[in-house]
Amino acid sequence: MHNNFKRFGFVFMVLAGLALSLPSMAEEATKEAAPAQEAAKEATKEAPKDAPKEKTVKITEPSPVEQAEFAVNLFMQACLANGGDKDRLRKWVKEVKLPEVTGEDAKPFLSNTPSGQGLAWSASGKQGRFVLVSEENGACTIYSRKADEKKVHEMMKWMKDNLDKNKGEQKITYELRTENDKEQKLKRTLIAVRRKDMGNDIGMVATTSTTHPSLAAIISIFAIESGAKM
Repeated sequence: MHNNFKRFGFVFMVLAGLALSLPSMAEEATKEAAPAQEAAKEATKEAPKDAPKEKTVKITEPSPVEQAEFAVNLFMQACLANGGDKDRLRKWVKEVKLPEVTGEDAKPFLSNTPSGQGLAWSASGKQGRFVLVSEENGACTIYSRKADEKKVHEMMKWMKDNLDKNKGEQKITYELRTENDKEQKLKRTLIAVRRKDMGNDIGMVATTSTTHPSLAAIISIFAIESGAKM
């Protein structure tokens, strides 16, 4: 098993209780809006009794299936589309204006990279809680707090099938397998992208857990040696 995803087994242990506990963008907006909300309450008290009452809009959290879909789509848009080019990925992050995760909040994520170095951003909001990590070696990872396990692995297969179908004349083959780690209670879908005469191959892995309430899925892409076993 390749070292880049072998480590994901204990990442769940390290991040459980810490991962994605960062306030979402929606929560930050709520904090900033607090003074205005208080003023609105005061104005309501002074309003005539016959004034129409404002309707309360209840914000519901997306289902685990929807969050799984978002996690894989975010992975495709941020990690896969930038193909291991960390500079291009970081330029994309600036364009979409994701807030950076820094200091102590970033340590749980960056400490599990091979070099211990990289950058992290929050992609949390009404769609759920997610963190994007860009490592110095070009690896890119998405952390999802909640995601339906079955849906994550279904979408990884869907992604592989679509890549294979649309590769055109490129000499690329896609190898997929799924494994269950009974000891650590994890499930993995592994995809090896074999690129003949194009340098290194590419590895992708989705690791899921149903035992950690604070972290459900980790999806990563990284370079592997040509022909290396996944």
